[in-house]
Amino acid sequence: MRDTLTIALASAMTAALWRVAAAGESIVAGEISHVAHDYPWMVTLASLLLWGVIAVPAGMVARVLPRRLALFLTTAGFFTVAALSILVPQQWLARLSVALLSLGIGVAVARLVVDAPEAWIRRLAQASVAALLVLGGLAGWIIGSDEVARWRARSTLPPAAADAPNVMLIVIDAGRADVLSSYGYSRQTTPNIDALAQQGARFRLAISTAPWTLPSHITMFSGRYMIPDSSHSLHFRRPMETGFPVLAESFRDAGYETAGFVANTFYTGRDSGIDRGFVTYRDYPRTLEQVVRSSTIGQTELARALYHSRTWPEAWAALKRSDFTVPPQPHHARKPAEPLADEFLDWMARRDERPFFAFLNFFDAHTPYDPPPSFAQRFATSPNTRDLYDATVAYIDAEIGRIVESLRRRGELDRTLIVVTSDHGELFGEHGLYEHTSNLYLPVLHVPLVMRYPARVPAGMDVQSPVSLRDLAATLIDLSELKLREAYPGVSLATHFADDDSVPTRSPPFAAVERGIRSDSGLPFTKGSMMSLMDEQWHLIRTIGVGAEELYNYRHDPGE
Repeated sequence: MRDTLTIALASAMTAALWRVAAAGESIVAGEISHVAHDYPWMVTLASLLLWGVIAVPAGMVARVLPRRLALFLTTAGFFTVAALSILVPQQWLARLSVALLSLGIGVAVARLVVDAPEAWIRRLAQASVAALLVLGGLAGWIIGSDEVARWRARSTLPPAAADAPNVMLIVIDAGRADVLSSYGYSRQTTPNIDALAQQGARFRLAISTAPWTLPSHITMFSGRYMIPDSSHSLHFRRPMETGFPVLAESFRDAGYETAGFVANTFYTGRDSGIDRGFVTYRDYPRTLEQVVRSSTIGQTELARALYHSRTWPEAWAALKRSDFTVPPQPHHARKPAEPLADEFLDWMARRDERPFFAFLNFFDAHTPYDPPPSFAQRFATSPNTRDLYDATVAYIDAEIGRIVESLRRRGELDRTLIVVTSDHGELFGEHGLYEHTSNLYLPVLHVPLVMRYPARVPAGMDVQSPVSLRDLAATLIDLSELKLREAYPGVSLATHFADDDSVPTRSPPFAAVERGIRSDSGLPFTKGSMMSLMDEQWHLIRTIGVGAEELYNYRHDPGE
């Protein structure tokens, strides 16, 4: 049994070190890694758990076999699994090649071990301890440095203005505007957001600056357009730059407690750079599922199917398929709206007595549209994709209502500027397209925008003109009276609240997306980078490079 446990530990640490190094390569290259800060200890724990499950029966079998044969089979088996965990994610290798190469590596290591078992068992034990110390030290350093940075940031916050309001920015990821009942939808999806709109301002035609998460969030936080093929361009693996101020920094420097709670770990996780300026930032959940997903086995389509199985027949079907394919982009444990709201409410109850700037990103309305059972049949007993999407929006709305009620009970509601919006919309077959990212049609650009703050935002305000989310940063700075307007491009949307007859100024509703990396696809953005511009009546879409243009009178042809 000792031999088996030593070999299992050595092969597990080999796999863990490789995965941590692969993630570190993206970080060193300045790319979005799509992994958590907790990755070193999560990968280590996942490897120990998964290899440990195999080690127990393997050790029992080894006890009844001759030692040489047991060593050979055990070493070959465990190191084949370790090699598979390293090679399976390599998309350029054929599946059969991966299997044969992994088996060859396992057999080669086994031959070394059986030729000098005592020496190799000792070496493997020493290497395992060293690897554990390295991974544990790395994890401890990351966690410790995070805590020190958080303590230092909190302890150095300057005093805030006595009348400074709280500011809460709520983003419904992939939430198109026309799914809200206050925007004319026939289904009662959003009673709580509707109430905020009645008590404040609703912008009927708010336009996002991009059809996907990261550039849209960067614009909301900085007031800067992301323009293709320029110094402010952004591709899918590039995090936010640091050469300009963002909202969280400005509020922190004004004495605000800043906190972010995000469920979109792909493009609002800390590795995206969106966390800049936040004293507290919570992205990846610390759950057993997230730990298992940190391993290669936990990333396979088999594991993914098992995660989403809600009945024994579904689990059995997944096991029969036994699909060990690993997707190019990692899948992570989802953080539904309820636990995300719990994170915020728990933080709010424990925070210092100073104003806060809070950012919440709800991800439930993003694919795969998986509402909790209590909402799944809200709009149909046998729900289709659109029914499920609507149900996720209703679920998010319920959690927003819970947050608003908590603010009311604490006596902080009326001194809190609440903004509800989205980073982009979603397509459900319009133009023959689905989801988002690949185009600049209105369903992916038209987003909700609702504001409530009785001190500065008139109740019942209904703005009909198109406005850009580019102006959101300037608006929050203005309504909070931080006196930092020159730091943020754009125009405060508070000009729409004036009582006089002056014409409100605003930024052009401009949007852009860079050329898609899937060049063999027929999706619109694979033909070239795209830009669009709107005025009171027209929407122009131009595909750069090929010179294609589309012009729509969206007032008379909302379906474009």
